[in-house]
Amino acid sequence: MTLTRCIDELLGAVGIEDGGERSDCVRSVVASDFLYVDPHFVAASPKGLVDAFGWFRSEIGDEVEIVRTSEVEVNHDYFSYTWAQVRDGETVAEGFAFGCMDRSGQIRQIVNFEGQIAAPKCAYAQEVA
Repeated sequence: MTLTRCIDELLGAVGIEDGGERSDCVRSVVASDFLYVDPHFVAASPKGLVDAFGWFRSEIGDEVEIVRTSEVEVNHDYFSYTWAQVRDGETVAEGFAFGCMDRSGQIRQIVNFEGQIAAPKCAYAQEVA
């Protein structure tokens, strides 16, 4: 499974009502030592993420989905992407995340931020351009 597909599966796991199915989905794409850092919670294992997604789902409601809104950028074993929470076709929140993979290609860590943060301008990049 590609990294992009793994990320999409993980984002989709938020919408899975059944805890067992949500667990199967999460465990199929993350490493056993997985860590997820979010402004609202920290999950230090796949089970912790399954539980946190269940809590999050109860807080935001069944009708909200989390979708990736950019290509997945990859730099060696690290990656980043942007996402949005969508309710009835309307974006209600957005942000970005970055993380890393283990050697087997499973997602090992994700750090999630709410809100868009513009990339800083690098003086060197301006000189080269």
